[in-house]
Amino acid sequence: MNLFKISLRPLSLFQTPLRSDTLWGHICWAIRLLKGESELKNFLAEYKRGNFPIVVSDVLPDGYLPIPMHPGIIKYFDRTKSEIDPKKLKKAKYIPISIYEKLEDSFDAFLENLKDYFANKENIQDTVDSCFVNFDEWHCSINRVTGNVERGMLFSKECSYFKESLTPVIYIKSLFDKPYIENIFKFMGENGYGADASVGRGRFDFDILDATLPTPKQPNSFITLSHGFERVSEFKSCFYDVDIKFGKIGNNIGSNPFKKPIANFKPGSLFILKDTDQIKVAYGSIKENAHKSIDFVHEYSLLFPFYVRWQNE
Repeated sequence: MNLFKISLRPLSLFQTPLRSDTLWGHICWAIRLLKGESELKNFLAEYKRGNFPIVVSDVLPDGYLPIPMHPGIIKYFDRTKSEIDPKKLKKAKYIPISIYEKLEDSFDAFLENLKDYFANKENIQDTVDSCFVNFDEWHCSINRVTGNVERGMLFSKECSYFKESLTPVIYIKSLFDKPYIENIFKFMGENGYGADASVGRGRFDFDILDATLPTPKQPNSFITLSHGFERVSEFKSCFYDVDIKFGKIGNNIGSNPFKKPIANFKPGSLFILKDTDQIKVAYGSIKENAHKSIDFVHEYSLLFPFYVRWQNE
C-alpha cells in the first residue's frame, strides 16, 4: 500500500470544506470522466470485496495531526493546575506530529511535551486555527424575469481561503501508483472542487510526494485522520465526537440533490483496539444506497488510521 502526501497550492477561493468524504466523491467523478464508467464500477467493487484502493484523509496543516479526543488530557491540565487556558485547549485542533512520538515512551512523556508545547501562547493559537480563513461573501439577488437587481435582497455565501503560514496537505493510501493519483488530482484542481466550481471556485495546484507517518513498534490504538464510521463494538474502547452530514450529489443528477443523512466520527477520534486485533489499512466501509431514489450513489465512510501506542485508557 502506497502512502502519498499531497500539498495544495490554492488558486481561488473555496466554498466547500476539504474533508475526506467529499474528496473521495470528487475522486470517483474524476475516475468516471477520465477512465470511463467501467473503471469506476471496478473501483467501487474493490471496496465491496474488502479492499481499499484509495483511502483519503481530511485536509490537515503540514506537520500537524488532529489532537486526540481523550478526557485524560484535559484532566491532566486541570490536575497539574497549569496556566494554560482550558477553554482554548478544548478548542485546539492540531498538534505537531513529533509530540505523538512521545507516546512510545509513556503517556506521561506525551502529556509533558503537550504541556510544554501549549505553554507557548503562539502555539495554542496555531492549533486552534484551521488551514482556512472563513468569511461571508455577499451577493445581490437578481429578478430572473426583469434581469434587474432586487432592492434590499442580499444573500451571503461562506467562502474560505488558505492561510499563507500553513500548507494544507492530504494523505492518500492507495493501491495505485503515483502517476494515477497525480492524474486524478490534476483533473480535480483544473475543474474545481466543491460548490461553484463552474464559476472558478475550488481551483488548486499541488505537489505529490511519497510520505511516511511515524508508527510505533506495538500499536494498540489509532487516531482517525478522516471523517468515517465503524461500529464502536469493534473496539475495546473509543473516545470521539460525531458529525451529522446532509451530503449532496454532484453534477446536477436528479431533482433531489440531497443524500440521506449520515453520522461520522470526526478527525481526532481515538479508538483503542482489542487485544487480538490486527492493524488494518482502514476501518469502516463505503455505504451504498446513500440516496433515496438514485441507487448508484455511494458515501465514503472510512476511518484513516494513524496508529499510536496509547498507554492510558
